[in-house]
Amino acid sequence: MRTRVHLLKSEEVDQSAYHEILQQLQSFSGPLEFVSTIDEPVFEDDESTSFETHLKDIRDTSLPLPEEMIQEHALYSMKKQILSKSAEYIETPQKLTRLKWEDIFNSCEKFRAKNDISDLEFVVLLTDKGNELNWFAAPDPKGKRNGFVQTSGLGFYLPGSSRASIVYLITTHIMRHLMFSNIKEMTDGVHYRSVGCMNDFCGNKTDLILKLRTADLCSDCVKRLEEKQVDPLLATQAFEIMEAMRGEILFRDRYSLLKKPSRMTITGPNFTIRFPDLANVELKLDKIEKTIYLFFLGQPEGVRLNSLDEHREELIELYLKVSPTSDRETATRRINERTDNSKTQKISENISKVRKKINDLLGTEMAEHYIIAGANGELKKIGVERNLISFVK
Repeated sequence: MRTRVHLLKSEEVDQSAYHEILQQLQSFSGPLEFVSTIDEPVFEDDESTSFETHLKDIRDTSLPLPEEMIQEHALYSMKKQILSKSAEYIETPQKLTRLKWEDIFNSCEKFRAKNDISDLEFVVLLTDKGNELNWFAAPDPKGKRNGFVQTSGLGFYLPGSSRASIVYLITTHIMRHLMFSNIKEMTDGVHYRSVGCMNDFCGNKTDLILKLRTADLCSDCVKRLEEKQVDPLLATQAFEIMEAMRGEILFRDRYSLLKKPSRMTITGPNFTIRFPDLANVELKLDKIEKTIYLFFLGQPEGVRLNSLDEHREELIELYLKVSPTSDRETATRRINERTDNSKTQKISENISKVRKKINDLLGTEMAEHYIIAGANGELKKIGVERNLISFVK
C-alpha cells in the first residue's frame, strides 16, 4: 500500500530548491509517494521573535519539549486496516524569525482540511523560518502525521550540503512517526547523548554532523522498528534515501581534500545527466542547452565558438536526438542561430545558463570540472576526465 507524503512549502522557500528536494525524493522507488502542492502558507514576521544568527549560544541549541506538550499522548500511527528556477538555499541567514509550533501545525491542518487529506497521509511543511524551540525538524505533538523541516541555516553545520540534509530530515521525520506512537514515547526514545543514530536529539546542533554522516540506526532503534512492524519495503526505501544523502555529504566533505569529482552518467533516450556520487542528482537542461553541453562533452580538445559553424550538421543531428519530436527545420533554425559567427550572443547566453545551473547544483568548486570554460576567442571545453563519464542506453 502506497503512503502519500505531501510536501508543503511556505512562500519564502525558493521554488527551484523546493523542486530539487521533491525530485530527489521521487527518484527513489517504494511505498512512499512524495507529491508536490501549490498551497503556500504565509507566516508574518515578528521582530520580537527574531535573533541574530551570529549569536552561537542561541543559534546552536535546540530546546527540550515543554512538559505540557509531552503530556498529550495523542497517537502518531494508525492501523492501516481502519481505513481503506536555479535552486537557492539560505545556508547562513543573518537573522531568523522563530515561529510558534502551533502556527506551523495549524497551517498543516488547514492544508489537510482544504484538500481532504487522509489521516494516513503525511504533510511536511518546508520553511526557511526558525521556530520557538529551535529544532530543524519536528512532528506534530498532537499526533497527526504533520511535521516541519527548517530549510535554512544548515550551512552553519554542513556547508554546501543543504539539499541532502533537508531530504534526510524529511525521511527521518516519517520514520520517527512510524517508530513512536506518541510524543511521550518519542521523547523517551530519542538519544539526548548523540550516538550517530537517526534518533539523536542533537540538543547541540553541531551534533547534526555525526547523525548525517552515519545515517544509521542503533540496535535499540532497529529493535523498536521491528516491534512496530513497519513495512519492510517502506523502511528499505527510507534507508536507501538516507544512505544516498549520507554518501553525498561525505563525498562533498572529502572533495576539498581529494579534489576528486563525481562520476557522470548520461542515460536513456532523453540523455538524462546524473551524478552518481552525489545521490544521483540530475542536471536539468533544456533541449538546446543539453545539445550544446553534449557536443562539448564529445570534444575533449575543445572548440572555438567562431568554429562552431563547421560543426552545424553534427549539432543538428545531436539536437534531433535530444529532441526527437522536433522537425529538422526547427533544429536547423535553432542551431544556425547559435553558429552564426556574426552573432555569438545566443551561444554565449546558453553556455552561461548551463554554467549557472551546474554551479548551483554542484557548488562552484566542484563545478569547475563540468562547466564549458575558456577565455573569449580561445578554445571552449569541459575539463572533466572522460573516464568519469558513462553513456547508458
